[in-house]
Amino acid sequence: MKSNPFGEWFLFVSILCLAACPTIGHADEVAGVYRLAEINGQELPAVSWSFSRGGQDCRFLVIQSTFLLGSDGKWAALLSEQEVCSAGDGPEVTEGPSRGILTGTYDISGTELELSYEGIVSLGTFSEEGGRLTLRTVGVGRFEGQSLEYVLEKD
Repeated sequence: MKSNPFGEWFLFVSILCLAACPTIGHADEVAGVYRLAEINGQELPAVSWSFSRGGQDCRFLVIQSTFLLGSDGKWAALLSEQEVCSAGDGPEVTEGPSRGILTGTYDISGTELELSYEGIVSLGTFSEEGGRLTLRTVGVGRFEGQSLEYVLEKD
C-alpha cells in the first residue's frame, strides 16, 4: 500500500475534527481515538489475513493501527503492516512496512456497532466502562473462510 504523506496528514486532521463535532444519538459514546490492541487474541504485532500467492504462503502482519470514530457515523483507520511470505522451508520474505488509510461508516444501537468498509460489514460491541471496542469480521475474496476479531482500546 503506497500512500501520499500529505493525503494521510489531511485525512488524519479531518477525522480528528469530525471526532470533535457535535454528537448525534449514541455515536457520542463511541466517538474518539482508539488503538488497535489485539487481533484474534494476539497483541500487536499480530497476523490479520493469510493467503497464498504464486506457491507461497503469505500473511499480513499488523504493526500498528489507530482508529478514529467520528460522532457523525464516519470512521478512518491508519494502518501500518508488513506482508510476510515463504515458500515451503525457504526463508521468509518481508515487504514493508507499508501504511494505508481506510475509511467507512458505522451505526450504533445500544452497545452494538455495525462498521462498513467497501461493502464489508463488521459487527461489534462497545463497552463504555473499559472504553473497549470489539469488532468481528469475516473474510471475502482471497480471505474467504477466515474471520478476525479486533480489540480496540480508547485513548
